[in-house]
Amino acid sequence: MTFWKKKIFCPLCKIEFESLRIFSESVKIKARDYDLKPSFEGINAIFFQLVTCPRCYLTMYEEDFEKGIPEDKVKELILVLNNARKKFSINLGEDKKIDDAISQHYIAAAVYTVLGNRRKLAEVYLKLAWLLREKGNNEEELIALAKALKNFEEYYKYEMIEEREGPMILFYMAVINQRFGNRKEASKWFSELFRRYGNTNSYYVKVGKERWQDL
Repeated sequence: MTFWKKKIFCPLCKIEFESLRIFSESVKIKARDYDLKPSFEGINAIFFQLVTCPRCYLTMYEEDFEKGIPEDKVKELILVLNNARKKFSINLGEDKKIDDAISQHYIAAAVYTVLGNRRKLAEVYLKLAWLLREKGNNEEELIALAKALKNFEEYYKYEMIEEREGPMILFYMAVINQRFGNRKEASKWFSELFRRYGNTNSYYVKVGKERWQDL
């Protein structure tokens, strides 16, 4: 079995729905790109990481459905999602295609922009860039990567970073700058990664040292 169904309560339109989740043993990664984008053997797990309410199209990571929606954001979210429903038609079934996942990520980016969640916005744009890369859409991939970088940098600069997230944030600020040819900025963030977390067993430090050699 690949999928199981989880009941999710939508904090915006107040319905309960079932969302497809993937059994972890069904996910098989065969390779990774320079920025750790996974290539899957079989089903692409990124297709099913976001959850979309089938009624109102609220799209977020699963854990955020449990946190509720601030009252002062409800009207703006409803407006954004009404526009999304007119623009996107998404298959949420087991046979979901890459275009469905791309649409979900565009909607989630709009949602997290309204909610002001830089951390999740950066992650959504990074995963969107990966999907666009897989589809061969280089121009839109670079736009998404630039937005991911902007939000990682603002998150790091203006908010309290959890210690466990530090290596990941610094790695992506370095490696995305490297992708754009910003050698000075990439070097700065690689140096910060090694200075702060060089003595840990972080996977991001290990891969970061390889990328540092590339630079």
